[in-house]
Amino acid sequence: MTNTLRATDIVLSTQAFITGHIVDAIARRPLRTLPSLFLHQRSAPDRAVGLCQRIGRDGSFAWFGDPRSALPELAAGQVFDLALTAKAEGYESQSIDLPLSEADLELQPVTLEIMGKSFSVPVRTALPVGVEIALSPRPVGLNGRVVQKADPSQGIAAASIRVSLPETRGPVFSDANGYFTLSDLPVAAFATFVVQAPNFIEFEAQLPLDFGSPFNQRVFALE
Repeated sequence: MTNTLRATDIVLSTQAFITGHIVDAIARRPLRTLPSLFLHQRSAPDRAVGLCQRIGRDGSFAWFGDPRSALPELAAGQVFDLALTAKAEGYESQSIDLPLSEADLELQPVTLEIMGKSFSVPVRTALPVGVEIALSPRPVGLNGRVVQKADPSQGIAAASIRVSLPETRGPVFSDANGYFTLSDLPVAAFATFVVQAPNFIEFEAQLPLDFGSPFNQRVFALE
């Protein structure tokens, strides 16, 4: 015999509706800063959907609630137009549409065995929806100096500094003391830098970028 849980007997009172992970698009690891995830209807972007939320330190997240009342029941052909907006300091924001159809939100009875008894529990059997979010870091710049390898205290004026890969940036030119700033570097794990100056051997190297700081620091020593 299958029993129907009364309100005072309910053991399974919540169900996950949306689950996923949010990671750094370059490092493919959890974000450097705490993310803010906002679930809303597309027609009401400033009003959060009334679900419980959990975000883990590993970037995992979930929205959950009572399967009987937390989400609407739709008529045939209707769509519950959800959208998920993800933000974090140092990253570009991202929005993802999550439309749920009447089939996604349909309640179905599921039988559970609890303490030797069978109970019929209503569940949204098509859920949860899985979502993977990869936020791109905001571009960083490079502050640096071009110096003589034989005497690093001597800066090289009018040296050309540019990025050739994965996207071109620059060139910019060093000042009278060899200092330069190159802004808006490519959003990538590595970038190839090319440094040229009259009477010196051209320098070219693939170097890692650190998106944890608005400006990376680098000294280029030319022979």
